[in-house]
Amino acid sequence: MYVCVSGINKEETNESFFDYIEAKSRGYIHRSESLRTVDEPEHAVVVFAHRIDIAELKGATRGNLSLEFNEADPPRRIIARVIEVLKDTNVKITDSKVVISVMYNCEHGTFWDTNQHRVVIPGPFKPKVSDSYIRSFIIDIASVCNEQLAQHHAYLTFKDELYIECNIDQKDKAARCKVKDWKNLVQKALDEFVNNSVKSRHLQITSDTQGQLLEHIKKTKAQYKSEELKSYLP
Repeated sequence: MYVCVSGINKEETNESFFDYIEAKSRGYIHRSESLRTVDEPEHAVVVFAHRIDIAELKGATRGNLSLEFNEADPPRRIIARVIEVLKDTNVKITDSKVVISVMYNCEHGTFWDTNQHRVVIPGPFKPKVSDSYIRSFIIDIASVCNEQLAQHHAYLTFKDELYIECNIDQKDKAARCKVKDWKNLVQKALDEFVNNSVKSRHLQITSDTQGQLLEHIKKTKAQYKSEELKSYLP
């Protein structure tokens, strides 16, 4: 028998909740089949080994006014998520790991173990940067760079190392599509940003003019602080 329970205290543990319902109903609960999720701890579907009297259960729990009980239909659907890419495009599943959860339809809507089917968000990665000068440039204009990366659900962080992190929301309905090839797409976007923003020029100067040139750059670099031009001294 399947019973939908609403109004559960969010702070109550699963063990405490199922112990309480089992004691009040005097029925055996299949805990491995029952469901209470992290996202909706106030709801649960309790699976009893045998039919119970819901009216009696309501009477036994009348001291807990928030609890509501309704019989739920047996599950008729499952949720399946493929962990690895399928080798076949037909119904057969070959050499792939699949996570399957039962889907319940009850008083509070469609209900399944969403925690098992969350999209895995990519972790931070070190972007490939061609040289230390460009790396310093990227760090200095991180806010401008992040405006471009935001289109790809990414942003730069810097502590001891330069990293790019993902900010895709697991609850986003399009999250599964957004994480596909995310790292490569973000690296490509960063490369395009650098190519469009950085122009590298190499000048050959004689040793007798090198000192004068560096002195000139030191004196004039202050005027470029608020402009696009950026100077890097060896």
